[in-house]
Amino acid sequence: MLESIIKAVVTNEKSSMRFENFCNELLSIIEGGAFILNTSQTWDLAKDGRAKLPTGSVFACCSLTDKLDQKMATDIKRLAVFEKNIGTLYFCTSQILSEYRCQILKEEIREILKSETFINILGSNHLSQIAAKNESIPLKYYKAEIEDCKSILKPSAEQSDQDSALRLALFTTGAEESILIRDRLYKGSIIELLVDERWRTARDCCIELSSKLKLSRLIDEDIITTHLNELVDCGQVNKTNKTYQISCEGLKEIEKSNERAASNFILGRNIFREELIKEMGQTISDDHFNKIWTTTKEHLTQAFYTKGKSLVELAASILNGEKLHQTYSSFTTIKDLSIAVANTSTLEQQREELKTAVLDLFTTKENPVFQWFTQICASFVALCSLGLESYSGKALAEAISKIGLVFDTDVLLSLLCDGERDHESVTSIQTRWKILGSPVLIADPVLMETAHHAWIADADFKEVQNWLPGTLDDRTKLVGNAFVRSFATLMSGGKARKNQWDKFISQFKGTDSWDKSKIKQFIKSEYNFEELLQSTSIEDDIEKTAFKLLSEIARKDENGTPHHKEIDKAKRDAKLYASLIRHTKTSRNADPNYICFLVSSSRRLAKLESELNKSEEGQIVITVSMALYLLSLIPNVSIGLSSMSAFLFDERLPAFNSGLERTLVRIIKKSSEIDMPWAKRSTLIQNVRDQAIDLARRSGHRLHTDKEIEEHLLKQENLTTTSTILKRAINESVIDTKTTKENIELKAKISRLEDEVRHLKKKR
Repeated sequence: MLESIIKAVVTNEKSSMRFENFCNELLSIIEGGAFILNTSQTWDLAKDGRAKLPTGSVFACCSLTDKLDQKMATDIKRLAVFEKNIGTLYFCTSQILSEYRCQILKEEIREILKSETFINILGSNHLSQIAAKNESIPLKYYKAEIEDCKSILKPSAEQSDQDSALRLALFTTGAEESILIRDRLYKGSIIELLVDERWRTARDCCIELSSKLKLSRLIDEDIITTHLNELVDCGQVNKTNKTYQISCEGLKEIEKSNERAASNFILGRNIFREELIKEMGQTISDDHFNKIWTTTKEHLTQAFYTKGKSLVELAASILNGEKLHQTYSSFTTIKDLSIAVANTSTLEQQREELKTAVLDLFTTKENPVFQWFTQICASFVALCSLGLESYSGKALAEAISKIGLVFDTDVLLSLLCDGERDHESVTSIQTRWKILGSPVLIADPVLMETAHHAWIADADFKEVQNWLPGTLDDRTKLVGNAFVRSFATLMSGGKARKNQWDKFISQFKGTDSWDKSKIKQFIKSEYNFEELLQSTSIEDDIEKTAFKLLSEIARKDENGTPHHKEIDKAKRDAKLYASLIRHTKTSRNADPNYICFLVSSSRRLAKLESELNKSEEGQIVITVSMALYLLSLIPNVSIGLSSMSAFLFDERLPAFNSGLERTLVRIIKKSSEIDMPWAKRSTLIQNVRDQAIDLARRSGHRLHTDKEIEEHLLKQENLTTTSTILKRAINESVIDTKTTKENIELKAKISRLEDEVRHLKKKR
């Protein structure tokens, strides 16, 4: 186990200096305790480590790649010129090397040296063997990573349910479909159960696995028998009569699985650190990152485990005809996580930037952090439902045929717009739900809101059209309108040109801001949705009560008064809720088992139903991930990993926190001179806000809201002052211009070259 962990850690190493120091200590062991010296990075002239022995000098060249690149070849040539007594040359790489690759590298180095120097090539697989026998050395350099891996990968009675689930989830690396993830979880958990080499029947395995995984049901024996026989066929399990035992090949497979799991875990850890640094534009100390990673891992594994259990309860409730009791409040949200990570710092500015960075990392679907955690989350969800598919598959397909889905505005926009995070997930739901004979419906209040999004898209397009299509990051972070993001995504794929915007938006945009006719026509022709029955006077009392409750929980201004937009939204949501009640009750006259769910990320509507319970279902709001999960349990339906990204978080964050933020970041985007790490925008906005309020106060004005600040800054007579404020804020937020950054890099290069020239002169 230790050797596998060290190999995974070293293979994923990113710090060349730490790797060199680690290698030098290991080489000292190989050379019988000889002291291998570190040389300066600037003056090493290819000698990352060296020692004087009677047989000649020992040199170590270390690399994070498995190639003899141009720099390394040049370094070895210089070494041959300046060192006449090279006894041994070690070439150490953090990558895994085959014997064949070692031989090729040895020949390449021999060709450069043209001497009888003893050349030893060591990859991470060789280094980890030596390090495992000298544990103090890897622990000196990689203690946090090694102990983190051990806590997850080494099963123990004290291990938490979440860590145990994470270990099994790591075994599913590379599985891109829900069926394949489930298959790997079955086989991984069976093999791990058999590791004690005891003989067991399939029934024994069912009982022990169900207990070990703390499932609420016993896994069906036929499922376990099928997987056991497949393991027998591939030689990993022995079978005698009706009993099974792990084979030698099975024990080897466990070692390989541990290696893969360790490598996947360290990969995720490193990806998270790299992307976090990129977002913040600054380095993070090892100790601080260890706290950040531990916090993130604990929060998310708990969230994934809770979500998996809740989704299983959802399926069970539907199958048993019971009321649904959602547990939205128990889910960890992106905001919860960002606050927890921010609290690992004692510095106010860094806390704000950490919070912003984490929010961004888990908002962009294509971000490698988002993708890595999606794989883990999908495995957690599958693990919690192992065995459920055998009991529920056909029954669930029949139940779904009696469930109507109504897409809320955020979900409908995800369906219509290619650039949205949940586009693939919602498309999968819409397509497969209809195949099962289940209705997908549209509601008038949702059509009105969607039409309004199309109406205001022109303004957003005009602000960003000069740099469209932009990068994926640009579209995600700088475009606030879903239709503009969709058009930019089409442009980036060569499916649209900028001058086709009017034609594109005319498919959705009506004659005024609430004209839903175009949207309605498009949805009916493209997707053949049915219409949700509208509420009548019979539901007036329900609608009024709903409006009152929604108004009470609406966002309010400084005086405690809800904004008129919030009141309008509360009216539409109350109308939607009353329509859902009418549609459900009317449909039940024909089928008493009919259910109608609103698919939405809105917790307000879920809270509303909890308060009123007029549907008699306990809960009528489900999330995209819940709908997708129900589909994944149906036989022969496999959900792709990209669609399963909806499992990660249900909430949807706005592109901008305020109009002021939107305006300022777009000004910076237009400037080719400013290079701003995205997480620093929160610090920048606060700085601008504080300066604007202070200047306005001095001139006798009082600014309270971001809207007032934005209007004040963008007045024609204030533009010069606004420019000064922004420049000062950029300087105080420690944001470099691109020219400054290039100058710093150039000076560093010149300094290194000057040092080398002086050293060469000294040698002569």
